[in-house]
Amino acid sequence: MRTASPSAARRLCAVAGAVMATACLILAVSSAASAGSPTPSASPGTNVYREGVLEYVDSLNPFIGYSGVDYSVYHLNYDFLVGFEPEKLQPRPEFAESWSHSPDGKTWTFKIRSGMKWQDGQPATARDVAFTFTYIMENNLTNFTSYLTFVKKVTALDDATVVFELSKPKADILQMKVPILPERIWSKVSGKAAGTSFTNGPPCIGSGPFQVVENKHNDYARLVANPNYWGGRPQIDELFFETYQNADTMVQDLKSGAVDAADGVPAAQFKGLGSETITTNAAVSWSFEQLTFNCYDSLDSKGNPVLLDQQFRQALQYAVDRDKNAALAYGGYMNPGGTLLPPYSEYYWQPPAAQAYTYDPERAKSMLDAAGYKDVNGDGLREAKQGKPLALRLYTDSQTPQNVTTSKLVVGWFKDVGVRARLQALDPGALNDAIATYQGSTFAPDFDTFVWWWSGDAESPQFILSLLTPGQIGGWSDTSWTDPEYTRLFNQQSTTIDRQAQIGLVQKMQQIAYEASPYLIFGYPQFLQAYNTARWDGYVKVPGGFPGYNGDALHYDTFLALHPAAGASAQAGGSKTWVFLVVVVAVVAVVVGTVLLRRGRRAPEIEPGD
Repeated sequence: MRTASPSAARRLCAVAGAVMATACLILAVSSAASAGSPTPSASPGTNVYREGVLEYVDSLNPFIGYSGVDYSVYHLNYDFLVGFEPEKLQPRPEFAESWSHSPDGKTWTFKIRSGMKWQDGQPATARDVAFTFTYIMENNLTNFTSYLTFVKKVTALDDATVVFELSKPKADILQMKVPILPERIWSKVSGKAAGTSFTNGPPCIGSGPFQVVENKHNDYARLVANPNYWGGRPQIDELFFETYQNADTMVQDLKSGAVDAADGVPAAQFKGLGSETITTNAAVSWSFEQLTFNCYDSLDSKGNPVLLDQQFRQALQYAVDRDKNAALAYGGYMNPGGTLLPPYSEYYWQPPAAQAYTYDPERAKSMLDAAGYKDVNGDGLREAKQGKPLALRLYTDSQTPQNVTTSKLVVGWFKDVGVRARLQALDPGALNDAIATYQGSTFAPDFDTFVWWWSGDAESPQFILSLLTPGQIGGWSDTSWTDPEYTRLFNQQSTTIDRQAQIGLVQKMQQIAYEASPYLIFGYPQFLQAYNTARWDGYVKVPGGFPGYNGDALHYDTFLALHPAAGASAQAGGSKTWVFLVVVVAVVAVVVGTVLLRRGRRAPEIEPGD
């Protein structure tokens, strides 16, 4: 899922007042690098684990949330029908304890584990499973529809048995990462509200090992151990995901013991962070950083029409230096590349040398000239066809330093080949709003290009591949590009059980997308994390897995296995860094009081040198 939305800007507080000479004004203000307010202290004697993250829980409603930490929280609060074990990422029982299928692969029968309960103690049954999947299909809840390809009908035969009827064999039937919801709660929520406005405020009733009991937007989410969990009560009593606006402060709080783990450590600090108490991990990720082109071919699109020209998009592929971006934006902790799937995936397709998008600005210039985008007035910048001014809006996520650095580099690289890009760094919420803009009920994406990233599932390419299919336009798709042959192959691979045959189909899809260039992919970042191994034992490593939703130290299994190390206290400090300023005012001063939560779309333009 998308992992690109670190916290929105914090509330900025000031108090209006006038003071005479020699008066003292004492302001308690959050450090410029810190999140909004200190997280609450836990009860004495409880085992509390605090995870520092650079993104907030955007929504507790699984049908609305879009950030990576959202999906980590969903899986902790709700079981999947089938889970996955961490070492080889193979299916394992979760809500269902066993399954079988018909010879033709079109009917699957799942047996629900005996004694399943929701976190409030009520029985959890096969009827809840049937409700969840039917609810998604009937209401077209696009956060999960990519997992339901070829599912026709889901029926509970009794409290312990649920049957999936498929139109075709389904290759990813055991990789559907869909949270199972209690029918008695969600049946009261209309499908429209579920996909747009329902908040699902805590406490959230699920069947997972932890329950969300508090979510302070932009600050922290608090989860508590589920005493009714079928797998046994976790040894962590309370689990906090603490949001930081600044990664440097998060690292300092890890060093001081205020948090137990930090995810998204800056490369400059990562290299020297390991110690006797702190372990570092550079995990390969199943994510990519990309520049997305608005390819929505509709009069309703607010994107620049030049982006519908495949030759224009291809030319810009040669304008960027992926190796330099990996070095400058990621400190070398990135595997440069340009395809939908990383080179360590068994589905990876490697472009032939003659087809590969290498850094070649002269080639980019020649291609732009040939496509009719020339510098008509001699100012060094190209015009669109018919001599119209050509300038692209380039948005990026303001709270992710790597994305901002990449975007500044892009502005320079595009300028080198004569294409102007105006950069704006937006709050993640505002950026997401621009991508998914609607005018009434009409989809009207309001952007030209943006730099962000996507993350997928380590054990299946289905989600990432689905982004470029027609059914995801207005849903997960951010580029709105589609191609009939790509879509045909997507449907075919979705039904192909033979792994080698499926790999061949997926590789053809990557080739089509690579040539069409709806994305300009920079590479595959490593996820830099550090965690306290003096205070805690039980971290579960996932070979090659992406941290968070299905990966390394933030992995689901880690939170089940963690326990206090022998002789160690399991209560972190529980408060982010704060600064107390004493201001001695020698003259009368007036401070204007404001409380501001930045969620607006507009932001100052950023030039490459800023």
